[in-house]
Amino acid sequence: MIDVQISRVGFACALNHCAKPGEAPAEPRRLVQSTARPWPALRRRVPELNALNEIFVTSSIRVPLSELEFNYARSSGPGGQNVNKVNSKVQLRWNLAATQVLPFEVAVRFRTQNRGKITDDGVFILVGQQFRDQPRNKADVIDRLRILLLAATKAPKTRRPTRATKGSKLRRLASKKRNSTRKSSRRSPGMDD
Repeated sequence: MIDVQISRVGFACALNHCAKPGEAPAEPRRLVQSTARPWPALRRRVPELNALNEIFVTSSIRVPLSELEFNYARSSGPGGQNVNKVNSKVQLRWNLAATQVLPFEVAVRFRTQNRGKITDDGVFILVGQQFRDQPRNKADVIDRLRILLLAATKAPKTRRPTRATKGSKLRRLASKKRNSTRKSSRRSPGMDD
């Protein structure tokens, strides 16, 4: 992943630095960007796309962007007055039935891990509307798809049944005996009947 820092940069007006006729040119003012910002520094993670416009998951799994379909709509998230005018929500659609990119085991694991996001037709749908602008939502959706694919590539560990050791059995029985004697000592003397 590549971290991209987005920050605001101020520019000075060129007219402020122009000298009046007959005067020497004024020294340009230096703009100093303050370290204290009124908003938190925006950091976003941009998924790595290689020159072939593919999403690099592993060395053997690369999803071409031509297989993905992006639809845009108005977001229900933050945005103020802008929320009713800009199509910032991104919906990623990927036809899993037609793709040949995933190995069989990975495809089966991906379907079982994300069955709530797959339609009856075999189309995987992922929606992103966390940010106010469309490119960041698109990058977020692609990054989330990459993370889900990475999770599907890891085969689950096979469970090896284990047996309790002799020492653990003895410790359990000793603990039960201790609790039994402790509770029996709490009884009244006349409750032996």
